[in-house]
Amino acid sequence: MENKITILIIALLSIAIIGGLYIFLSTQKILPVPQNISQSVKDICKEKGKTGCSSNCVDGFGESCYFDSKDELKSEPGEHSFPEETKQACFAVHSLSVCGDCHNRFELKKDGEFKEVSCEEFFQAIENKNKSCSGCIDEIEAGCC
Repeated sequence: MENKITILIIALLSIAIIGGLYIFLSTQKILPVPQNISQSVKDICKEKGKTGCSSNCVDGFGESCYFDSKDELKSEPGEHSFPEETKQACFAVHSLSVCGDCHNRFELKKDGEFKEVSCEEFFQAIENKNKSCSGCIDEIEAGCC
């Protein structure tokens, strides 16, 4: 009788572990790293990946908007986030939080909507666009502390 209970417990634990692993893997955002990444982009992403995180702070978030300088976007000093019209003029947005939910998100505008991409794809797109327009890309920032 004890052997049957032991086998039942092991079977139930196995099912729970496999189910938990399945749920974990199915909810992860696996972002592919594109080919042909320049060394400067690899260096930027290595540095951007070193952001710390503290779950008990309240400040420490920000956004960077990358846009074609002919659009002359501005952000007011002390803005915590971009107005919607400013964000829509961006072709790339990097948002970062080192408090609470702690995220480091890279988004490129694709087909009129922002899509999350890898750090490498994000900065390679900026580098490529900057090369194609002879350095026309500007950046503005918003955030706190």
